Amino acid sequence: MNEILKLIIYYTAIFTPYRVICYVPFYKKLRLPLAVCILIFVIFNFCHYLSMAVLTVNGVDSRVLEFASVLFCVLYFIIVKESPFKLLFFYIFILDTIIVLRGISVFLMYTFFNVSYTTEILTHSLCFIALLPFILILLKKAVTIIFEVEAPKLWRTIWLLPFVVSVIILIFTYNLVPVGDYKWKFILSRLLFAVAVLMIYGILLVSLNNIREQIMLKEKNETVNKLNSMYMTQYNTLYNHITEVKRARHDLKQHINILQSYMEKEDYKAISQYLDVYKKSLPVDIKTGYCANKTIDIILGWYFNIAEKNNIKVITNINIPARINIPDPTLSVLFGNLLENAVYACINTKLKEPFIKVCCTITGSNAFSLTVDNTCENQPVFKDDMLMSTKHSGVGYGTNSVRAIAEEYKGVVDFKHHNNVFYASVLLYIKNNE
Repeated sequence: MNEILKLIIYYTAIFTPYRVICYVPFYKKLRLPLAVCILIFVIFNFCHYLSMAVLTVNGVDSRVLEFASVLFCVLYFIIVKESPFKLLFFYIFILDTIIVLRGISVFLMYTFFNVSYTTEILTHSLCFIALLPFILILLKKAVTIIFEVEAPKLWRTIWLLPFVVSVIILIFTYNLVPVGDYKWKFILSRLLFAVAVLMIYGILLVSLNNIREQIMLKEKNETVNKLNSMYMTQYNTLYNHITEVKRARHDLKQHINILQSYMEKEDYKAISQYLDVYKKSLPVDIKTGYCANKTIDIILGWYFNIAEKNNIKVITNINIPARINIPDPTLSVLFGNLLENAVYACINTKLKEPFIKVCCTITGSNAFSLTVDNTCENQPVFKDDMLMSTKHSGVGYGTNSVRAIAEEYKGVVDFKHHNNVFYASVLLYIKNNE
């Protein structure tokens, strides 16, 4: 019984840290509650380690059960809500780390120390702790790319390269008793495998990062094109509005002459009828005066005019100066995207009394804050903390642009939904605005 307990402790110390690392980057993507996942993890590992210990005590090669890692991988796919091929790519990296560190620890034990379970635990733990910072840095980079790169066809095959190399090294260095001539072949094979793994994953991560940057550039270009189209539409509409105003002013003299003629005849009924017709022909006025900054004021006036036509209540609390150390195009993108989404959500809701509330101020001399709250009937969808579009497939271009602006100004952005209200908050740190 004592021997079985020692073996369970040994297997726990050797394998569990790596299995925990598998889950840490994806703790927000668990399909089940965290407590349930921890319970399943503990039960599975205990049963696995107990089975290996019983086989070892009875003289059976327990390493056969190490291939139960395949079952652990299946469990991994079930618990974590992410593409199985992405998880497989990440899991093989962790598996390769075990192969390398266990090989080094076994070599050190057989070369310099007494052979025992305790010695291997100590040598393995020292190797693990020594390399842990490097592992975590590489994992952070890998996980960032895994989250952001959406290329299903690539993920289906990219894991095969490290997998094949891992299988080859396990076949040729399966024996974990490095003695005699085999000892140097063993450690050399494991070290070369470590170099190969670093090269393979390094090249793959660089390639994936390039793909990610290309995807981001494509989205940025699509956003710019969309914004350009929107601005052209606004420009044409405003131009037409100005033209209508000029025409109305030009025709005003003729209208005055006609009204003067009716006045001379004291035909007040004709005057009343004429004014009714004339009012209907006047161009719709776009209200302004919401704030001192002209760029923001025009954008607010444009979208609030649409809101008024659609019976959407508008609430404002805007206190910003005429000049802000943020370029006008950036302000246009920031306010335009948030207000366009707010108006779209309110127009497409079945809820009564939809509203849009805009608050904007500068705190101190450099903290620019903007909040846009609006009625939003449908629960928005988030993926990897990115807000998905309700108008097309994929990430929302507008909110993605807002997030990029926040990053540019070392600020923060937050999107959330509660009780049929969508809350968008942006904080930017600008140069001294005094």
